Amino acid sequence: MASGLATFTNVSSVFFDGCESGRFSMFISEDMKMYPCSFMVIDYEGIKIAEDNILAEWRNSQLFKHVRNTIKNNHCEDCRHVNVCLGGCPIFKEIKLCSATD
Repeated sequence: MASGLATFTNVSSVFFDGCESGRFSMFISEDMKMYPCSFMVIDYEGIKIAEDNILAEWRNSQLFKHVRNTIKNNHCEDCRHVNVCLGGCPIFKEIKLCSATD
C-alpha cells in the first residue's frame, strides 16, 4: 500500500509503514479462516480456525511463514525507492511499484 500512496498521492512519507501481514496482524474471514492479509482470501486457502489453534498456526503454518520470509527477504536494500515503498507487497507482485535494480 505504501508504494501506491507514494506514487499516486502527496502524503508525507512519515506516515508510511511497511506491510505488517503475518507479523503484527492477520485477517479472519467470515467463514472462520485465518490469513496473514485480507487480500489473500480470493487466491489462497486460509487456515480453518479450531478451538485452540490460532497461536500455533500463527507461529508455525507455512502460509504465515511464507509471508514473513518474503517480507524479510525482499531484496530491496539497494533500491533507491526502498524508503518509500518499504519492500512493496509480499503477496501480490503487481503492487510493488519499483524494483531493486532501479
